[in-house]
Amino acid sequence: MWGNVLQMTDRIHAELIVQLARDKLSVVVSGHVREDAMGLHAEQIQGELTRLRLGEALGVAPLLDWLRIQLGENPDLENAVLLQGRPPVPPVDGTIEWGGHFFDTGFVVDEKTGNIDYRKRTAECSVKRGQLLATVIPHKAGEDGVDVYGNRVRVDKPRPAKIRAGENVTMQEQDGTFYAACDGRVRWDLEVLSVDEVFRVGYVGLESGDINHPGALTVDKDIEEGSTVQTGGDIEVHEVIEAANIDAGGTLTVQGGIASDKDHHIRLGGGVHAKFIHEADVEAVMDICVEREIVHSTLKTCGAVLVPSGRIVGGDIVALGGIKAAQTGSPASVPTVLTVGEDYRLAPELAERERRIKDVEEQLAQIKKRLRPIMGRAKSLAPAEREAVRTMARNAKAHNEKLEALQSEMEEIKKRSREQGELSVEIHEIVYPETIFCIQGERLRVKQKFVGPFRAVYSEGKIELEMMDGDR
Repeated sequence: MWGNVLQMTDRIHAELIVQLARDKLSVVVSGHVREDAMGLHAEQIQGELTRLRLGEALGVAPLLDWLRIQLGENPDLENAVLLQGRPPVPPVDGTIEWGGHFFDTGFVVDEKTGNIDYRKRTAECSVKRGQLLATVIPHKAGEDGVDVYGNRVRVDKPRPAKIRAGENVTMQEQDGTFYAACDGRVRWDLEVLSVDEVFRVGYVGLESGDINHPGALTVDKDIEEGSTVQTGGDIEVHEVIEAANIDAGGTLTVQGGIASDKDHHIRLGGGVHAKFIHEADVEAVMDICVEREIVHSTLKTCGAVLVPSGRIVGGDIVALGGIKAAQTGSPASVPTVLTVGEDYRLAPELAERERRIKDVEEQLAQIKKRLRPIMGRAKSLAPAEREAVRTMARNAKAHNEKLEALQSEMEEIKKRSREQGELSVEIHEIVYPETIFCIQGERLRVKQKFVGPFRAVYSEGKIELEMMDGDR
């Protein structure tokens, strides 16, 4: 009896923990290796390997050799590798190495006072002819791995850095470099790198006429009421924009402010930097940065709306990248709707690609319909018919590749939107009643005055207000 108890006790003390890694790339062992229980250890490990369908992997003799090595090095095992597959080598996506701080979104800070000058960006947009703009670092493919069962562990394909030379940009294909072909302002839009020649005017109004310029525009004074301005690049206005229609491929910088109305619009491929925005209808791709206030305006951006030292009163703000302000609403309880994490461009972009996918699918269906009766008599086809079949087959392949590309684009668009999304509104001073926070389809209407700093966040299916520390 005592012998059986001793044998059972020895077996309990001799137990080791054998675990298969979640990724199945390794089998590891933990526990204390005892010199007087090597046989029990080997027996137990072999049993566990058999349970894991790896009983043929080693055998008792190799297990004893492995245990002796562990005993000599450190008998206390913690995830010691017993079996090891071949880990996959992850791919490396291509990247773009910029030749300067062309697209920085920050602002100049006064070294003495620490104040931020929201009229001066740190970005260096102006470039000279022959200046290096960008270097493409090529992507590298990964390597598939093999798990302990001999199964392949696949890796994703790397994503290449996508960049094309636009207006006034030259490319050196051998080293993937891009250079400015003229003096101007650099612009990056939908994977196209361009340099815009700068057109300068004193003001835009009745005497100057409307402006339609393919490059960048500098206006020394105002853009007056009723004007129309269309540019391919950035617009810089040294004073004020009145009620005007503005469409620009780049960023709008207004050293004064924007005083518009609901009958006019501003549409931008970049962002906005202004002292104030009053009663304006603005759509932008990048950040909207305002120094003093946004009043009764409709703003939509795929970036953030930043008024860190000012207020947002009235209107409807939609910002994929979040909102920061000192104050929202007013003592008069003006309804002020703040929506974050929503991409205003997502639905139209997806709808456009869905339409194109439908067109390609219809064209592909027509090709298959024409091929079907011909393939039924493939052996008796005349040479001209065989050539027609080959042509249709090539067209079908091209249409299938186009479908894959469009579907891939849709996934990239969704991924970009998710990555840029920020589900919070930060208020550093005061929130007045009738400020309405909208996040992930939920709405929270503020019914009383709150003193910050705090943020509105989305948590567990609802919007909550949480306090922040006093630092901005």
